[in-house]
Amino acid sequence: MNTPVPFNSGSPLKIPHRDAGEPTPPPSQTAAQRELEAEFESLRERESNLREYEARLRAWQAQLDSRSLQPGVAPTEAPFVQSLSQKPFSSDSLLASSWEKFHRARALLESEQKQLRDERMMIRDAELNLKKREEHLAAREEQLALREKMAAEEPPPSAEEPKRTPSAMERLTSAPFRAARSAFKSDK
Repeated sequence: MNTPVPFNSGSPLKIPHRDAGEPTPPPSQTAAQRELEAEFESLRERESNLREYEARLRAWQAQLDSRSLQPGVAPTEAPFVQSLSQKPFSSDSLLASSWEKFHRARALLESEQKQLRDERMMIRDAELNLKKREEHLAAREEQLALREKMAAEEPPPSAEEPKRTPSAMERLTSAPFRAARSAFKSDK
């Protein structure tokens, strides 16, 4: 990665330059020496590029300074100058219709945004209701599973349990039926 060289407006960097008549380095030169030589060459190129860039900047600054010193010249100019006699549009009706189209499109966009927002809110509410129903259903399923487990653990009623004696009211209301039953059984 190339590291930036700090800008030095004073004296240039002191890097020894090779003469064109100087012989090429011998092949016995180590890799580190070749790498160092390549780095020196890239630094020389950067230095020359920076000098050219500095010269352009100084020329540009001098040009700006000379413009600002001239009386009657505005310090800054617009990138393009249009004469006041030309109108940006051929007629005001074209401009008015364009603005009307723009406002209509903007109103349609705003109404679509409102509708989308309302739909999102309705979907969010429906999702919340659905989650609540799921939680309620899960709780009911847990209760049902617990009841089934408890019912499975209870022993069935045994035949050894003593029969309960009917109350006086039950005996009074069931007496006619027992009498009819016994009367029909005796005929057989």
